[in-house]
Amino acid sequence: MVKSHIYIIVFILLALYSCSEVNIDSNDEHLINRPINDIDSVGGNLSEDIAAYKTVVSIIRETGLSPNFVILPGDVDNVRAYIEDNERILEYNPAFMDKLQGDSLWPGISVLARQIGHHLSNHELENGVPNIEEEIEADKYAGFVLYKMGATLDEALKALKIIIGEDSLSGSISKNSRLASLTKGWKNAKTLMSDTLISNEEASVTASIDSSKEVVISTDLIVLTKEKKSEYFHRSF
Repeated sequence: MVKSHIYIIVFILLALYSCSEVNIDSNDEHLINRPINDIDSVGGNLSEDIAAYKTVVSIIRETGLSPNFVILPGDVDNVRAYIEDNERILEYNPAFMDKLQGDSLWPGISVLARQIGHHLSNHELENGVPNIEEEIEADKYAGFVLYKMGATLDEALKALKIIIGEDSLSGSISKNSRLASLTKGWKNAKTLMSDTLISNEEASVTASIDSSKEVVISTDLIVLTKEKKSEYFHRSF
């Protein structure tokens, strides 16, 4: 049940979050700028809730896309993406989020990235369940994110194999198809990073031709870089 003081909690979250390592901006605010369930009712606490928002925003920003869903703590096994009253919701178990800091880092990040991928890919999630095509596309998104967050291809594949062993949909989806999709997403991210490094090196060489002149980097270029990154992500998927 939503309590009357929940709006105060939301503003506290925003204030604390803005001071953390991963800052929230205008594109992310709607993730938490709404009444949420009583955190204590699902065994969580304020610090766990902030950590969950930080983790989700960190994953989203690896793609350069803007979030299109809200985050809620809830009584779910791990994390679940669904649509309710035309609103996209990512519901998470606080205990699951806490485990992401332990030895199960990549499998946990992979699970979370797949669920986020369902929303960012605008999957229909009929009756709260992704179809085969949506699940395979979400695996590709997870591969993309895992590379950007530092996982090797072997680590990413191992994480997915663990997930497949626990996934109720695994019997209806080809294991090889899912592994191939994740591999493609991982390689797409690697290609993007390689292209970015090459562009940066070329820009550095150009700037050093005449080091006596002041080099000014326009904010328009920074915005353009972000837009091109987002465009590449959509093209890859």
